[in-house]
Amino acid sequence: MAIKLITPQMKDLALEYLLSFNDSEVYPKTSEVVKYSGCLQFQVKMIFDELEKLDLISQTSTSDYLIIEIKGKAYDFYAHGGFTAQEELLKANINKLGYELDVLSKELEPKHLETANKLSSIAMAVLSALTLFKA
Repeated sequence: MAIKLITPQMKDLALEYLLSFNDSEVYPKTSEVVKYSGCLQFQVKMIFDELEKLDLISQTSTSDYLIIEIKGKAYDFYAHGGFTAQEELLKANINKLGYELDVLSKELEPKHLETANKLSSIAMAVLSALTLFKA
């Protein structure tokens, strides 16, 4: 059985769906968010909870429907590339760290070389793990 993970792209699409109403208060239907973002129904709540934790939205549930209040910074977050941009920036920074550590290791005295090599391999391991998570 394959596990369907929530990707940064799914989160961005869920946020885009909410913003597409062009209103500060929306009443989203979970089934429509599922179709739009490609996530599973139970994951919609997880994504909305994360958006709320990031203070991009606030949620109120009634017995009949969900009310989402969209905060101004949700538009800024989306305009700056959202979750996908965050992930790409993290990867780029880890790549840069690896590069800088490689350069540093060439300039260090032998007694510090081993430490630089360890740090470099940790950075590369983190980058590899992030690549695996994205796949």
